[in-house]
Amino acid sequence: MQQNLILEPEPWGLPLSEVLLPQHLSALGYTSHAVGKWHLGFFKKAYTPTARGFSSHFGFWNGYQDYYTHTVQASVSDNIATMWTACYAYVLPYICTYKEFQA
Repeated sequence: MQQNLILEPEPWGLPLSEVLLPQHLSALGYTSHAVGKWHLGFFKKAYTPTARGFSSHFGFWNGYQDYYTHTVQASVSDNIATMWTACYAYVLPYICTYKEFQA
């Protein structure tokens, strides 16, 4: 995980066996919020920020994201870029998932 970004279709992320600080804090009654890019995987809901201890997340789940146009530079194909762009045109960035657009 120290060398590259996790690309859209890659089925991996930070292992779920790794307990993150917000998960520990949540168990103690604290509330944690994440703002920014999440570069730790998102291919299943269990890997997303709100499933890893954060109460909320405002940002993007992957890299190659433009903060102003909300478009993504596809790392796999132009077809995926088209799907992500369509998603950001109609849905808030932090709730859009690639799986919603799979055929």
